[in-house]
Amino acid sequence: VSARLARDRAVYAEFGPGNRDSWDQPLAGHLVASCAIPLIFPPVRLRLHGIEEELFDGAVPCAEPMSFQSLRACRDVIILEVVRDEEYERATINPLRWFDQRGRSALKLLVKQGISSLREVPLPPRVFRLTPSHILRHNILAFHARTAIMKSLDLGARDAGLFLLRPQDYIWKA
Repeated sequence: VSARLARDRAVYAEFGPGNRDSWDQPLAGHLVASCAIPLIFPPVRLRLHGIEEELFDGAVPCAEPMSFQSLRACRDVIILEVVRDEEYERATINPLRWFDQRGRSALKLLVKQGISSLREVPLPPRVFRLTPSHILRHNILAFHARTAIMKSLDLGARDAGLFLLRPQDYIWKA
């Protein structure tokens, strides 16, 4: 998910099964745009439906709520989260932690909006929510923090193993 520079709506990568070139743009372009954090990385220009768009990270809230409606035909949807419920809107006075916390709260809000959008579907898919078993302690923008990132990746691998053993424990219940 990316967002238009004007923040009026999210832009969802479109895929049509049945053809190896089924993305509306090369997938790499969508991935880079979804990581273009304002004030840190420049927006990415993509041509979508004949219109040149400047896109940035979709985790920056837009005027339009996040939607997972494009997944409505799926039987199962797996949501990989990096933020635990107890982290949502946690207070801090440290300016750097405040920026990090704003990012974590935005991610949590967007996931909640996306999952809620699936409730509007006549036959909603099963939604599996995988959250880290522990709070990820590093700043989400500290890309140089290799040790902390590796610990988070190891935790993710362990958590994924637990999910594979008992997926029914991760089904989201409204």
